[in-house]
Amino acid sequence: MALPPDVRRVRQALAPLGTAARDQRWDDARPWRARTHVWDEGGVVVVDLHDLKVALAKRAVDGVLRVADELEGGAVVFVTGRGRHSAGKAVLPEVVAGKLHAAAQDRPGWEARPGAAGRQLLVLDPARAPAHVGTGLAWGARLVLVALALAAAWLCAGKPGL
Repeated sequence: MALPPDVRRVRQALAPLGTAARDQRWDDARPWRARTHVWDEGGVVVVDLHDLKVALAKRAVDGVLRVADELEGGAVVFVTGRGRHSAGKAVLPEVVAGKLHAAAQDRPGWEARPGAAGRQLLVLDPARAPAHVGTGLAWGARLVLVALALAAAWLCAGKPGL
């Protein structure tokens, strides 16, 4: 099966990081390579930054930003994790979000925001981004808001038995 063009572009841009990642002490057990950590998920390129030190994760984000104008999908997802395995505060989600927000401020039409848990989303073009990345709330948050609105409406209607 042929790789989607966006995945191929991002993998090519990030391939040199695989060599740098070999110097990480955990590389034998958890190697980071572009061919295993970059994939397509419903028409969106996903870059998994797990198993990268912060400095290399920054380089990965920079590599994607260099080719972002060539991407057809309209969005990129960066998997940062939640930091549950970090000693102390989770650094990677904060660093990646900061880099993406800075890039989005410099580019009209770009938007950086948190995605699903442990993910950061960079929307390059809302018109080309698949609908499932949207620009609104995640589905779970939408369901909670709908449930709260229904409960409030029910209470306001003065239902007996409360």
